[in-house]
Amino acid sequence: MKHNKKLRLHGRSHRLCVAVIVHKMTSEGPKVLIVRKPRRRDRWQLPQGGVEKNESLKKAAARELREETGIRIRGDMVKTPYSYKYNFPADFIKKEQPLYKGQQLIILAARAPKGVRVKVDRR
Repeated sequence: MKHNKKLRLHGRSHRLCVAVIVHKMTSEGPKVLIVRKPRRRDRWQLPQGGVEKNESLKKAAARELREETGIRIRGDMVKTPYSYKYNFPADFIKKEQPLYKGQQLIILAARAPKGVRVKVDRR
């Protein structure tokens, strides 16, 4: 698929994003936090979102985690060696007219703060 040159912002063809793996050891073993996708209640994902201009990956990850879950990471957050780059589907580009042709997702990890309680939505 040929993309229009206007599908670029800040010299990038893909929107820079972060995702956060929040993990916690429990008596049942390790647990990882996932959240429902905002527009698809039948889909789940790691807390994630875009990196704002002049924002570091760690600050963006902390902000997205706080906005989506209310969790504030007090310890260290580390960048993992994992990333994922993808193009938006043609129907999404046609309907939404995004500024980018896809996203570049950088994955960070953090330990859940002590005492954090997560409500499980069983709907």
